Amino acid sequence: MMKLYKPLCFLFCFLLCISCCLCASAAQIETEKTVDLSLRFAPHDTPAVGVQYRLYRIADVSQDVRFSYVSPYSSYPIAPVGNTTDQWRNLARTLQGFIASDGIAADHTAVTDSNGSFRTDGLPTGLYLLTGDPITIDKTVYTPQPFLLCLPVQAGDTWTYDVHIDAKYDEYPADTERTVQILKVWQDQNSPQRPIQATVALYGDGKLYETVVLDKNNNWKHTWKNLSAMTVWTVNEVDVPEGYIVSVGQEHGLFGVVNSVPSDDEGSTNEPSTIPDDEPTTTPTEEPTTEPDGEPELPNTGLLWWPVPVLVFGGLVFIVAGITRRRGKQDEE
Repeated sequence: MMKLYKPLCFLFCFLLCISCCLCASAAQIETEKTVDLSLRFAPHDTPAVGVQYRLYRIADVSQDVRFSYVSPYSSYPIAPVGNTTDQWRNLARTLQGFIASDGIAADHTAVTDSNGSFRTDGLPTGLYLLTGDPITIDKTVYTPQPFLLCLPVQAGDTWTYDVHIDAKYDEYPADTERTVQILKVWQDQNSPQRPIQATVALYGDGKLYETVVLDKNNNWKHTWKNLSAMTVWTVNEVDVPEGYIVSVGQEHGLFGVVNSVPSDDEGSTNEPSTIPDDEPTTTPTEEPTTEPDGEPELPNTGLLWWPVPVLVFGGLVFIVAGITRRRGKQDEE
C-alpha cells in the first residue's frame, strides 16, 4: 500500500485539477457569442398576432455573470442588478419609467406572427428589458408584462444560446376603465435630508399624461381614475433627490415609488449575480424540474456536480493510504 501512496496522491491531484477546470468552464458565459431569441405570446393558448415587442439592452454580462449597466442606464440613480425575482421585476418597472421619460429608442423591435411568435437572431450577450404592446382578444385586453432577460439563458449545467420563452401578461376587461394609484415610500430611517415633497410623472404608452407633487398633505399618494385599459401606464420620479436611489414596484393598479439611501457597497459588482429561477426563460428541450415538498429550492449556480463523488472517493482512498503509511512507519519503529 505504501508503494501506491505517491501514485494515488498524483491521481487525486490530477482529478482535482481536471474537476476544477470543468466546473469553472461550465459556469462561464461565452460573451463573444451571439444569442438567438424566440418569444411566444399566446394568452390562454390563443396566439396574439401583430403585437410589437421592444428589446432594450441595459447591461453587459461577464463570463462569471456580473452585470454592468451600459449608457444611458448607468447614469440613472438605481440599485445594481439584484438576485431575486422581486428585484428584477421592480427594476424592469423602474427602467420602463426612465425609458418613457427620456424617450429612449429600443435596440431591437419585433412583431409577433400568426403563431403569436417572433424570432430575433444575432443578439449580443447581456441583460435585456423586454416590453410589448397590449392586444384585445374576445373583449379582453392582454398586456405583456415587462421583464428582464439575461442572454444567454442558464439551462442546467450549461448556457444556451438558442433561447425560447413564453411571455407573461396581465389581463383586463376591454369595456372597463382602469384606476392607477401612486404611493411614495421613503426608506431612509427618517433622514433629516429627506425632501419635503417629490414629483412623479404618469406616462401612457410612453407619452406624458400628468405630473403630480406628493407630500405629507396628500399622504404621499395620488389616484387617477377612468383610464384606458388599452394603454400601457408607467410612472417615473422626476429629479430623484441627491443621495437617494429609486425603485418602482407595481401590483395591479398600484405603483409604489420607493426612495432609499444606498449602502456603501450598493454599487459594487464584485459578486456574481444569481439569475432568478422563475423568470420566463424556458427552452423547448428542457423539462421543468420540481423540488420535493418542504425542501427549499437551491439556486442554480451553473456548476458541474458529477466530479463530487469522484473527488470524495479519491479523498477516501487518499486518507486510507495515509493511515496505512503511518501505521507502517510505526511498526518499523
